[in-house]
Amino acid sequence: MKSNQLLFANRQSLTCGAAMPLHADTCIYKHVNVFSNQPLCGNSLAVFYLGQFPDESLMLRLTQEMKHYESIFLTRELLTNTFNVRIYSKEEELEFAGHPILGAASALHDWLMPMTDSKQAWRFLLRKVSIQVTTSYLNDCYRAEMDQGIPHFGKILTSNEYLPILHLLNLNETNLYKGLPVTVVSTGFPYLIIPLKQGLENAKILTEGLEELLKLYAAKEVYVFDVQNREGRNWNNHVGTVEDSATGSAAGIVGAYLVKYGQGKMNTPIVIHQGRFVNRPSVMSAVVFGDENNISSVHVSGDNCIIADGKLDARLFQKYFINKKLQF
Repeated sequence: MKSNQLLFANRQSLTCGAAMPLHADTCIYKHVNVFSNQPLCGNSLAVFYLGQFPDESLMLRLTQEMKHYESIFLTRELLTNTFNVRIYSKEEELEFAGHPILGAASALHDWLMPMTDSKQAWRFLLRKVSIQVTTSYLNDCYRAEMDQGIPHFGKILTSNEYLPILHLLNLNETNLYKGLPVTVVSTGFPYLIIPLKQGLENAKILTEGLEELLKLYAAKEVYVFDVQNREGRNWNNHVGTVEDSATGSAAGIVGAYLVKYGQGKMNTPIVIHQGRFVNRPSVMSAVVFGDENNISSVHVSGDNCIIADGKLDARLFQKYFINKKLQF
């Protein structure tokens, strides 16, 4: 057997097809590659099921320890398919993020009904919103789809407003796709969408100051998007040192943006690529539902690979974290 075949051997031999019970004292996690049907691609994620939410500082420290862009923490509502959710980046707690939700649904499917191809439905309760997700299993990976809700279109920037932002991104007005606005769109996390005709490969954050400019227009991050090639880029911080390989929360709003401005069709999948520039190719799909008068919802989906299972040391977890004896 070749080395890569050994590394990613048939998961049936690892799980024996048995469901993992999720008890109140469980301290387990999974490593998921989101938005990819191949291991070691897409956006990496740690999904923790801890039985109960620990101290906020612990969830942040665990996220930093795992060194993924983000981690998601779950607790279960009795014996239902409803889960309370907390999402963390390495810097802070997030109100919403797309790829952790999809990755968590795939992890739950793998824990509770491993490798079953029947469609499963999950409900995630965030601090401000409830997200519905469905999953199914096919060809060694899970397919997850979530309803991101109704997109909200914010301010359209004038040239005087967006030119300083383009400058910080190593872009200029000739890079823009003519006829499409630079505007803010949100389904819970607001992005400034910058439509490009050319120059996506040159985009980067040159210096500090982007965060302050985005705040002026009620945006939290920027999403630079090549309209013709359906490819985007996003950075996990405002100094450009960490580029995101797949931004699920942006995929839905990009789909809505394309439909609203005549570059995509309603009720038809729009495939969005990301991650090429960090060697983590990712594929996201967005479907915008509604009619010519208004958008009723946006769904985002993608394939997800489970590549590792883990278990926290329950004794140490109880001793140092639950009893708060570890000093931060």
